[in-house]
Amino acid sequence: MSVFSRMRVSLSPVVFQPLGAIGRSFLEMVNEGFRMVGFLFIIFSVAWQHRKDGRKVVFQDVISQIYFTGVQSMPLVFVVALLMGGLLIIQSAEYITSVGEEFFGTLVNVIIIRELGSLLTAIIVLLRSGAAVATEMGYMAVLKETKGIEMMGINPVHYLAIPRMIGISISMICLFVCFSIISILGGMLLTWMITNIEMTNLIKELSRSIGAIDLFVGMTKSLFFGIFVSLVSLYHGFNAAGALTSIPPRVSRAMVEGLILCISFSVMISALFYL
Repeated sequence: MSVFSRMRVSLSPVVFQPLGAIGRSFLEMVNEGFRMVGFLFIIFSVAWQHRKDGRKVVFQDVISQIYFTGVQSMPLVFVVALLMGGLLIIQSAEYITSVGEEFFGTLVNVIIIRELGSLLTAIIVLLRSGAAVATEMGYMAVLKETKGIEMMGINPVHYLAIPRMIGISISMICLFVCFSIISILGGMLLTWMITNIEMTNLIKELSRSIGAIDLFVGMTKSLFFGIFVSLVSLYHGFNAAGALTSIPPRVSRAMVEGLILCISFSVMISALFYL
């Protein structure tokens, strides 16, 4: 065997093993994406098939989820939104002073309404409610509680998944509205305190800068963020199996995949409407 042949033989594992690992990871990611889409289709089909079954129970679970995700998250959303509005004004105070209130309206519209308002709200809900839902469903799956519900003749998707998806989606929209209002009011107050711009001028410029399409984009992002957060949390929770130690990796994967989905969808929607 020649020297070059021996080099090819010795280099083959070094070159092709990492490529094979990357290829397998990519195919697994694609397969999991298809499985997640299939799980979403199951949720929608079960919601349609059982739309008249157990309405009272489902409604109570939806209200409970809204209370946990929306109402109990309000203090955290309030603090983050206030800090976000203050940080935004502190970093751009020089430009607001030199350019005027026109820059304030554009800045608030682009940063809060179009982009970061819905995205930061989604991150808060993902880390708080998404992790809780994934953990809860994971424990129920590992401890065979979902099987017990199914043996009683109750569809676990209808009883567990649908109320949580509806509650998280509604809460996401409401929290986005609250986040935007608090950020804008905090930013306006700080701008009025550190500049010579009148509050009435800020309000006029803000109403001029924010259009219906901007509100529509923000609400649309929030709705889909709610679906994505609940979907990845429920999917990984329902698919937990084996020992209890399998739950934390599932929760971790749900958080990472939910974040990637939300950021990717935000970029796609912004490019679709504003490019």
